Amino acid sequence: PPLGLADLIAFPLKAVLYLIIFMFLCIMLGRVWVEVSGLSPKDIAGQILDSQMQVPGFRSSEKILERILKRYIPTLVIINGILIAVLSFFADSLGALTSGTGLLITIGIIHQYAETISKELAASQYPGLRGMLGMD
Repeated sequence: PPLGLADLIAFPLKAVLYLIIFMFLCIMLGRVWVEVSGLSPKDIAGQILDSQMQVPGFRSSEKILERILKRYIPTLVIINGILIAVLSFFADSLGALTSGTGLLITIGIIHQYAETISKELAASQYPGLRGMLGMD
């Protein structure tokens, strides 16, 4: 990766090539993650039907829901992969205290802690929510 702003300006072709390769790898990792973690359109459609929800104006069929979700999920995976790659690239290139990847991991951990604290707070204030939050 370019090591600082001077390196970025001195070797723009190297920087662009690095960014393109990094974007490609982030998009591929995102696609694999969606399939492995149960976030594919088919899995989400099954989860929606299992929770007895439905999309207004459409039949409650897994195939129909999957087709609707296929319009959005792959596009969002590509956009997220590009955004993560660009954020990490600029953090690396501009000499952030940590690398861009380290920054993303730190943000993810902080977000997860905040989410856990919110769940515990909600469960303590509203005991009826414990089952819905998976805390029983």
